[in-house]
Amino acid sequence: MKILSLALIVTLSIFLILISLWIIIIPEEVIEDYLIESIKLQKIQLKTEGIKKGIFFSLCIENIFLKNTNNLTILEIKNLKIQPDYITLLRLNPTLTFTGQIHSGNLSGLYILRQRKITVFGKDIKIEESPLLKSININGNGKLSFDLTSGNAEGEITFTIKDLKLKNIFLPNGYILPMELFEYIEGLIAFNKNSVEIKTLSLRGESIYAKIKGNIIAESLDLNMEVMPEASFNKLSYLMIIEPFKVSPGYYIIPLRIKNPIP
Repeated sequence: MKILSLALIVTLSIFLILISLWIIIIPEEVIEDYLIESIKLQKIQLKTEGIKKGIFFSLCIENIFLKNTNNLTILEIKNLKIQPDYITLLRLNPTLTFTGQIHSGNLSGLYILRQRKITVFGKDIKIEESPLLKSININGNGKLSFDLTSGNAEGEITFTIKDLKLKNIFLPNGYILPMELFEYIEGLIAFNKNSVEIKTLSLRGESIYAKIKGNIIAESLDLNMEVMPEASFNKLSYLMIIEPFKVSPGYYIIPLRIKNPIP
């Protein structure tokens, strides 16, 4: 009984010492510098505002900005709250959980420290508030939801965009991508440190279907968009726009070859 009591006292003392170190000794500036170095990406800078420490190793960050080399904000996360899963601490496999808001939608997930594996869930994110999409001339409305898993510099993301109302996209070669036709998008994308592979990406609208496949390597798009209107499709003016890409009746292939699409 005495041994058990002694073990509890030692454990409690260590816990109190760690909390004291967290609250008193480790300043918010050190945490900010650590985050910036930990999330260092090529051509991407991370900036934070309003870091506040909680009592039990929790952390709240009012704003997180991801910026490109032109200091353009491409992603903004608000009210990010991070805290450890205390059960995983006891199992010596510490995991951090987090929640936040991104473009009027919800963000949540977990990060396993030992495996360096992250899982992120996004729900009902308004794409019209995304500065990244605006920077590459994608304009319109829609609600994005996604599941992302990543570890060891590779990962996958599955996503849907509902209530979609996009404007047509003007390609560098002078052609027009008729995005106004589509109301729903779903896809699966795999990525690593060198490339992005679009495994499946389907777009659906009234009496029309399309899919995109290909890769993004070295900041260049190498994609094909297949467009398949049904016999009942009656917006013939849009078909005239993509007539140069007609392969056979009811089947079009639009090549998307763009270098450096993101400024």
